[in-house]
Amino acid sequence: MYLHRFVFLVALFLHSTTALADTLTIAVAGNFAQPARELVTHYQESTGHMVRVTTASTGKLYAQITNGAPFDILLAADSERPRLLEESGAGVAGTRFTYAIGGLVLWSRDRALAGSDCKDQLGKLGNKKLAIANPLTAPYGLAARETLQAEGLWTNVQGSLVFGENISQTLHFVVSGNATLGFIAASQAADSRLPDATCTWQVPKSMHAPIQQQAILLGRAAADETAVDFMGYLRGSIAAEIIAAHGYEIPQLTHLICLHLCGCPSNWRASRLRFSLSLRHRWRGGWRNPLRDGSQPCKRWSLCPLFCRRPSWVFTCSSFWVPPVRLVAGGSSSRVAR
Repeated sequence: MYLHRFVFLVALFLHSTTALADTLTIAVAGNFAQPARELVTHYQESTGHMVRVTTASTGKLYAQITNGAPFDILLAADSERPRLLEESGAGVAGTRFTYAIGGLVLWSRDRALAGSDCKDQLGKLGNKKLAIANPLTAPYGLAARETLQAEGLWTNVQGSLVFGENISQTLHFVVSGNATLGFIAASQAADSRLPDATCTWQVPKSMHAPIQQQAILLGRAAADETAVDFMGYLRGSIAAEIIAAHGYEIPQLTHLICLHLCGCPSNWRASRLRFSLSLRHRWRGGWRNPLRDGSQPCKRWSLCPLFCRRPSWVFTCSSFWVPPVRLVAGGSSSRVAR
């Protein structure tokens, strides 16, 4: 009996060790924590693979990676750290890409500022506190500093600044009232769980360097099929919709729309085909949406998006915006409810 218990415990330990070894570990910038959780949940449900997420400022994650932290993938809030990791060999060459483009918002919930011009308040802070993320470690903090410099206010606001370790802590400062105003991520400002703002200012993108958030596969996971698969998933249509729903721009959708052809008749003309950014296509006499259920059928009389994973043949690529319409044979089209 004791022997059976011992064997059972050993087997349980080995199973747990194997499961831990098979767990994908992703380092995620603080501003992307919520979208990352949704992406991971969907990916785990779709594939059965286990994923663990660690969040911090991009600068801190970069420092941890360069010091040997056991991460498989980095989802940074900038393009600089992934580039440095690629150049140093800590990141796998050729795997770096922009998965989202962020924006910056000046935000307050102070009742005294209700109906006021948020931007105008920067020039008359007085005893008020202004929260920004640490410009040395957080890309959104760097964008906030560049914005203040562009306005000629960086020197003037020094006595009013409160620095968050990352953009998440910066949001906490301004929501809690420890700071009257704060520069937060546009994705945070779009979160329905956030208290109502009394004033906001959407910072023009011309006032700071683009916040291109890049992902990179790290060296320790170069041969890890799950890590490589997740990177492909992050480029896909399902991930694009989740990311866009959180207020980010999606480079794959706004700059490049690619299709691959799956057995379509040769007499069809591209000009007579209509397709949808919601990636609906005709299949077995009905409409299926791969964004919702992950299905990727490839049948005759269908144009299947390249964003469906593992496409077989790229037919055409176009750098233009296509309105959300449903694919219909014969040239007719119908708008897709968004």
